Amino acid sequence: MFQSEYSTFKPLDRHVTFFALHHAGTSFGRKMDYFDQFIAGDQVYMPAFRYQEFHANTLVTAGSGMLLHPWPIKHVSSHPGLAFWYEAGRFDQGSQGWKTHQSSSIATFFPSQVGATGLELSFDENGRARFRLMLGSF
Repeated sequence: MFQSEYSTFKPLDRHVTFFALHHAGTSFGRKMDYFDQFIAGDQVYMPAFRYQEFHANTLVTAGSGMLLHPWPIKHVSSHPGLAFWYEAGRFDQGSQGWKTHQSSSIATFFPSQVGATGLELSFDENGRARFRLMLGSF
C-alpha cells in the first residue's frame, strides 16, 4: 500500500499566490476492505462531492488554483482571501470499475485563531453545487 499527498504554494506577487495539490494512493492491484480504501470528497480533495464519497483501491487527484489576498479591511485585524481552483480525479472503485470526476470551487475566507473561516461553493462536472461553511480546524 502506498499513499502520497502534496501541496505547494508559490507567491506570484504580494496579493496573488498560485497553488497546486495532489493526492494519490494505491493498493498495487489488491482489493481492499471498504474501510481500508483510499477516500476523496472533502474540503481539501474533490470538494464538490459528499464527504468521503469516493472509496477506491487506487486513486489519483490533482488540481491547481489561485489564492487572492486583497488589501486588509481597515479597522479590522483581518486579511480576507479569495480562492478558486479546479481538480480532477481518477478512481478504481473495485466492482464499479474506473471512474473520473472533476470539481471546480470558489471560496472566501478570513484567517482566524482556529484556522480559515469562510464559505466555499463547489461544482461537479454535471453542474451540481455543494456549499460548505468552514469553521477552522475544529
